[in-house]
Amino acid sequence: MRLTEYVKQQPSRTQQAWADDFGISRAFFNQLISGNRNPSLAVMVRIESETGGAVPLSSWADNAVMPEPRKTGEYVEP
Repeated sequence: MRLTEYVKQQPSRTQQAWADDFGISRAFFNQLISGNRNPSLAVMVRIESETGGAVPLSSWADNAVMPEPRKTGEYVEP
């Protein structure tokens, strides 16, 4: 299950309450929910723990931001 789905199961809780549980800011929590940011491994572990495993580490795999590959032979100024 994704974090967004988990949070929707408890609509009476505030974003601040969720953020406090996960040890992050409310603004960062909002970015996680909107899909604009991905958590660090440490935050993923806290979320998995605080949700009793309902939001596992693997739930973030689809959201992973991969860097753009470099073009072969591209010169980069040192």
